[in-house]
Amino acid sequence: MKTAQAPRAGLRVATRRFLWLCGLLGLTGSPLLSAADAGTGAIRGRVFNTRSGEYAERARVSIEGTALETFTDNVGDYYFSSVPIGAARVKV
Repeated sequence: MKTAQAPRAGLRVATRRFLWLCGLLGLTGSPLLSAADAGTGAIRGRVFNTRSGEYAERARVSIEGTALETFTDNVGDYYFSSVPIGAARVKV
């Protein structure tokens, strides 16, 4: 039973680190987060699977509390436009 939960726990840690990095980049004025207009912004990112060592293709990415959802492309990239201004939590 413990061995079945261990990979899941590792994925949770990787997801938390990814979300932390996205937040850090957004707070430092990174070009990854830019305003589309006065009431919205954009979020761009890339999903990496630490277990396989590859970027995740077709991973579902959403912004919690909104209906915004997309999937990563063949190199793990995703992009959201028209994201409401404010704190956002990206879920993979």
